[in-house]
Amino acid sequence: MDVPVFAPLAIVGLIDWITMIVVALVLGFIVDLVIPGKVPFGWIGAIVAGFVGAFLGGTLLGSFGPTIGGFYIIPGVIGAIILGLIIRVILAITHREKL
Repeated sequence: MDVPVFAPLAIVGLIDWITMIVVALVLGFIVDLVIPGKVPFGWIGAIVAGFVGAFLGGTLLGSFGPTIGGFYIIPGVIGAIILGLIIRVILAITHREKL
């Protein structure tokens, strides 16, 4: 019985994706702890904030520090906090305009 050659690569790819999602979730929850208020849309919003924040931090600050799941942790945390502040300001502005 032949096993497809690509099967182990698919499993490793799935594990990498799961690791990236977990790390993005942790980055999003760090934003939730640092920035007052809650990240919109719960844990899905936290994952999106972690992904986008890690991208933003990597773009603005470069790649340095330890990596977990393909994310550079220090720029990822800083980028996620910056993104959280931007979201907080946008939500505050739109909320005031409705009042």
